[in-house]
Amino acid sequence: MDPGGSERDQGEGGKMNEARQKIMAIIGESGCYLLSIVHLAEGMLKERLDAVEIYLDALANKYMQADCFILEPAALMAMMVPGNWTMMKADRDRPTGPGELEILRYERKTTLKTYGHFVVGNGLGAVAWDPLGDALTVNGGELVSKRLFRRV
Repeated sequence: MDPGGSERDQGEGGKMNEARQKIMAIIGESGCYLLSIVHLAEGMLKERLDAVEIYLDALANKYMQADCFILEPAALMAMMVPGNWTMMKADRDRPTGPGELEILRYERKTTLKTYGHFVVGNGLGAVAWDPLGDALTVNGGELVSKRLFRRV
């Protein structure tokens, strides 16, 4: 994802840059599913995408809430990679089929809270890419489910 500027960053006194920083903070705090979908799209397109622009477009299209809760993951993927897409939530033990792209959801439970984290899977149920690099929730938690994307 390109953290650099865009056309939307133009403005007086850096107001757009300040807004961009706030969006980047939201994405950094709770955007692991968003970033995982963007990472899959980047791999197919063979180009870097601007996560802030995607965030703004996803909000405008109502594919996502402001806190990065994804409402329409297949539509979000289609916004970046043209075509018709489906997304199926699957059990952690379901094999990933031919043509399916895998995002894994991990959970780590503590006494007071359950932490969730999404990563890109390698198609065999293992981590291929982690938005945090080396998340504690992945290392100290367990795989609980998969999100399987398929172009139809």
